[in-house]
Amino acid sequence: MRILDRYVGTQVIYAISMVLLVLVGLDVLSALIDEMQDLKAGYTLTKALLYVGASVPARVVELAPVGVLIGVLVALGQLASSSELVVIRGAGLSSWHLLKVLVKPVLVFAGLILLIGEFVVPKSEQFGEAERALALSNKGSITGRYGMWNREGRHFIHFNAVQAGGVIYGVTLFTFDDNWRLYESMSATRATFQSNGWLLENVRRTQMNSWGSQASEHTTLLWETDLTPDLLAMESLSPERMSINSLFQYSHYLRQQGLEAADYEVAAWRKITQPLAIFVLVLVAMGFIFGPLRDGTLGLRVFIGTLVGLVFKISQDVVASVTIVYGIAPAAAVALPLLLGLLVAAWLLYRAP
Repeated sequence: MRILDRYVGTQVIYAISMVLLVLVGLDVLSALIDEMQDLKAGYTLTKALLYVGASVPARVVELAPVGVLIGVLVALGQLASSSELVVIRGAGLSSWHLLKVLVKPVLVFAGLILLIGEFVVPKSEQFGEAERALALSNKGSITGRYGMWNREGRHFIHFNAVQAGGVIYGVTLFTFDDNWRLYESMSATRATFQSNGWLLENVRRTQMNSWGSQASEHTTLLWETDLTPDLLAMESLSPERMSINSLFQYSHYLRQQGLEAADYEVAAWRKITQPLAIFVLVLVAMGFIFGPLRDGTLGLRVFIGTLVGLVFKISQDVVASVTIVYGIAPAAAVALPLLLGLLVAAWLLYRAP
């Protein structure tokens, strides 16, 4: 029985690895083609490759559930097509025992993906985004593709790039009075973090008053604030690219500022429940193999696996949007697609011969 367990587990891990390699490779190629449109003197092909390469860990984490689903479908499907699955079950390996065999390597894989998402993805994404923005700079004027906004009280800050160590580029700061009228605006090419705030460099400052405005220029100017480099680094990343601890920490910060934090809380719960989501998709794959796809071709299994994975991903995104609009508890919203997937898997396994 141990030999059968090892054999099935090896086949599943190999199939998942190959499928994930193909999916990530196609995704990286698509991203690289997209980056080609922005190539110029400072942003060379080497820089584009560096930027896309830094995003690979995040793409692996994002595609992992679909990769596991298709990989299990391919591995079990191949065993079923060659009648090996029939022989294995005839040797006393029941469906539930087969599930336990599958769960062991899959959960190890899911744990590895969780660790990559928690410790590798945030740092690699921040590095890639900062390097890209700096490469697209033109004589000190940073021109990131999107830039980031942050609010702290009556201060609204826009910046284009964040580097590790407390350095930001392309800073614009707007300050409003108690009646929400623009009181002051400042722009700086660069800012470095100090113990009591940010030291702005090459500053252009405009102050508003009752009779007009007054403009001035400063080589350096200290902006006193509680905004730390860690918080700005979180702001520069999308919720899907942040660690679980950072998501909860930033959600707390947003609530303190009176801002909406539901999307960050949903992202945190999705990361926490990702191993469970992978387990549910494994159950769905088993239901298909023992049921309607038992005699299907490899192409059909890949197609069904891709379709089911996309439907699962879209359902998670839709429920997340509904959560933000209607104020549903994030944990409950994340659990809903998992429950629906579990019901589908139970129905498929119940109908399987």
